[in-house]
Amino acid sequence: MEALENAIKIIKNEKRDPNYNTLYLFTNENLNELTEKLYLENKKIITVCSSGDQFFNFLVKHPKDIMLYDINPLTEYLFYLKKAAIENLDYDAFKSFFLDKKIYNKYLLSKDIYKKIKEDIPDKIKYFWDELYKKYDNYALYKSNLFYTIRNSPKSILNNNNYLKDENIYYKLKILLKKITEIKYYNINIFEEFLNENNKFDFIYVSNILDYLNIDNEKEYYIKLKKIITKLSKTLNTNGETI
Repeated sequence: MEALENAIKIIKNEKRDPNYNTLYLFTNENLNELTEKLYLENKKIITVCSSGDQFFNFLVKHPKDIMLYDINPLTEYLFYLKKAAIENLDYDAFKSFFLDKKIYNKYLLSKDIYKKIKEDIPDKIKYFWDELYKKYDNYALYKSNLFYTIRNSPKSILNNNNYLKDENIYYKLKILLKKITEIKYYNINIFEEFLNENNKFDFIYVSNILDYLNIDNEKEYYIKLKKIITKLSKTLNTNGETI
């Protein structure tokens, strides 16, 4: 399994496919503040997957549809782990599973908790986590290169996410997730490719991925940026926006 092989190489700090990268467990953006300023009800959205928090924060605003994209295939595996955790765990149990001030907390990425949620994870995603849990205990996995070691404080994570800042929104999200029958995830490089222009969106969220253009020359950077914006604009509905 390509994803599993590359994840283990990341953990071991070995050479791997460059598209497979370390994961953010949570967003480092204040999505709670952002969503308060956006009107997303009945909108068609496509967003970077990353930690999955973009999807979860947007979903409680009642959009018509949300699609996910990411160049890093491993984001899909984290997304479904978090989705299953939200669907099956209460508010406090979810926080214990994914974040805690006490790093040695036995519930952090606990294998026992994972066993309780795994049946709601798609088979290929479940196989991935099953195999990682066979090789690593929860603390070793959490502290491994698979996840960024520079993490926001639990307090900032709660403040950044509407579904974690407000327990009532968490339970609202739980209900909304259980109603979804299909998640549309695209493993693409949005700099180089995009969906068919006939597929129009009201809101495209690129987050901070434009920071990864890796162009030192300022003129070349803005030429590339203009091309990307022009391409994205062709997939926007009238009055649609890209952030």
